[in-house]
Amino acid sequence: MIESGQYGQLWVAKDPQTLQVTGFFQAGTSGELAKCAFFVKGTEGKGRFPIKSFSLLKPQIAMTGHMLSQSEGELMVILDEDFPDCVDHKSFSDTSEPATFVLTKAHPKWTTIRMVKLKKVFLFATAALTKKGSGFVNQGDPVVLTETKGKSVHVDRAGPQMKNRSGWIPLSALQ
Repeated sequence: MIESGQYGQLWVAKDPQTLQVTGFFQAGTSGELAKCAFFVKGTEGKGRFPIKSFSLLKPQIAMTGHMLSQSEGELMVILDEDFPDCVDHKSFSDTSEPATFVLTKAHPKWTTIRMVKLKKVFLFATAALTKKGSGFVNQGDPVVLTETKGKSVHVDRAGPQMKNRSGWIPLSALQ
């Protein structure tokens, strides 16, 4: 069974009602954006289940593959082929040595990981979106949804190599 949380460079969120699993991997920074960064999405099933993934920097590049939770707190991600920007990093297509991740910090409130679609979105202190908090998220930033109230969502900016930010934003700001 997959738990929401940080698996080193792979962040994973699971919706407990739909069993939809979303994830974000990044390695090799180029400024604040990673060279090798991609999203994964699938619905947890028994054993190995299919996933779709797409590159953060080049969303038109998509891959298919599988995710597997062999033991508690451990995940494997196997893609049919590696993303071109990831060839200098961990191989995700080598079935003899699958990319394996160990849970380093559980986040039970994480339900999904999405991407910001608007150029700049300010974070608000409340779901009413009336009092600005500190910071903002940019177009393309991965965010983890932790709570929904009406048309507002509470998000944490995702990614092991990004500055931590959290607050409320309009749901319409996400892809």
